[in-house]
Amino acid sequence: MSTSKTLSDVGEEAYAWGYGLSDIAFRKGRYNVFVSTTAEIGGRSEERTFSQQQRFDLMKSEMRKWSREFAKHASNAIDTP
Repeated sequence: MSTSKTLSDVGEEAYAWGYGLSDIAFRKGRYNVFVSTTAEIGGRSEERTFSQQQRFDLMKSEMRKWSREFAKHASNAIDTP
């Protein structure tokens, strides 16, 4: 089952889907932009004590955060002359 979410804070029209909602496509003016990220979990000492589920949850959270952050920067950069 595919789940997508409409995003209101990126571009003129934007959607997120995929693992952790980390795949983002948006339209800004004449441009169509696609953003997708991944995250590596377990590198920090406190992460090594996490359960498998905690690692999955953290990975999805990080992927979602960084995809949206990058999409917002890309959208703003399109406006810059």
